[in-house]
Amino acid sequence: FGVGNLDTFACPESTATVGESGDSWLVTCSKGGSDENVRYDVVGIETLQIGGKAVETLHVRTTTEVSGETYGTNTVDAWVLPGTPLIVQRIQDSTTTSQSRIGPVEYHEEYRLRLRSIYPEGGSG
Repeated sequence: FGVGNLDTFACPESTATVGESGDSWLVTCSKGGSDENVRYDVVGIETLQIGGKAVETLHVRTTTEVSGETYGTNTVDAWVLPGTPLIVQRIQDSTTTSQSRIGPVEYHEEYRLRLRSIYPEGGSG
């Protein structure tokens, strides 16, 4: 407590904004005594209702296995506007354990983010 975790993982750029259902690839990231094996799977094109409008999105699932001094799993489902980095919806479920001065500390995070509109406030598209 009171001590920030400033760990930085070195990873190649890998965010998908284009792809077809069934596309997948693996990426390995590392920092100090931990590694992340990241699998990206393109689920496919899905239509979401955002601000009362049907929006075509690309759904990509990222599954991460962390091993070493820090270990655990992380799953992220992201729906992006195809061909752009705009995240329309994102759902994450992550549990990791890290070693600390007081012993192992488990961290769990779950959240869901969803745009209210794909247009800036006051815009109508």
